[in-house]
Amino acid sequence: MVLNLQILKSMSHFKKGLLVSIFTISQFLCFAQNDTIYINRWGARVSKDSANYFRFMHKESEHLYKIEDHFLTGQIQMTGYCTSEEAVINTGKYIFYDSLGYVISEGHYTKGFKSGVWTYYYPQSVLIKQVYEYLYPEKGAFTKKYDSLTHKITEQGYLDEKAYSDGEWKYYFHNSDSISRKYYFVHGRKEGLQYEYYKSSAVKRIEEYENFKFKQGKQFDEDGNKIKYFPRVQYPQPNQSIFDFLSKKVKCFDSSMNGGKFTIKLMVHSDGSLSDIEVLHVDDEVCRKAIIEAIGKMRKWKPYKYENVPSNYIVERNLRYYTGKD
Repeated sequence: MVLNLQILKSMSHFKKGLLVSIFTISQFLCFAQNDTIYINRWGARVSKDSANYFRFMHKESEHLYKIEDHFLTGQIQMTGYCTSEEAVINTGKYIFYDSLGYVISEGHYTKGFKSGVWTYYYPQSVLIKQVYEYLYPEKGAFTKKYDSLTHKITEQGYLDEKAYSDGEWKYYFHNSDSISRKYYFVHGRKEGLQYEYYKSSAVKRIEEYENFKFKQGKQFDEDGNKIKYFPRVQYPQPNQSIFDFLSKKVKCFDSSMNGGKFTIKLMVHSDGSLSDIEVLHVDDEVCRKAIIEAIGKMRKWKPYKYENVPSNYIVERNLRYYTGKD
């Protein structure tokens, strides 16, 4: 029954977008008094050949214009308002659609800034993916994320003006209102005491960070007895510097880097062995193959562990080569 209801809601949401499209087509004569404006994905005016969308504007009052952006197919992409023909300052209610007519996000602007509640939806669905509550005129926002299947909150907290996690963040067990973790951030970095819980709400792990560095950790069983500590998540790490290793093992490595950067992608298995090694951004094909061969001969890495249980993990890292020069 719940699934059927969601399907009906999704159809309703789709029909809403479709009706908006039909209504817009019927309104072309109203907008015909203005030239069609062609824009790119960032809203800048461009030639028709370079456009991602086209726009109609309708003057509703001296300082208020209605905007309707369309995909090149004619499907509505966005409706909103601005304060001039140049669409310099966004204001009022905005709704964004995908190419099939589903609403993907909606909310309000105040003097060009997002304000109040903005809602984002899962693709082709009425299910909420994330909600932001912007604190205009202050910067930053509170946000909640939702699971696509259960529609339960998965995490919530405050984002600063640069969208970094700040202050207290809460994370929830799957399909539950019980808190699994309570972390504290300062502009995106952990600081102070961090708590993890059992589903019974008993404290499982306490970690302390000082000056953004891990200081110490404590761990408990569900009855509150102290047990041996280990981190919740341990990401794969090589047992030696990749750059030092490659500089010694691959003759062409230093010259091929030329002070730039390259990307490695590989599978670190639960026993620390490596496979599926790829190297990007090295132009010399012979050298690239030599680097891949050398990485394959590295000592086993420390594997990925979740709750101290090792498992396979795909690593992708951008590595910048340090030349010693600014």
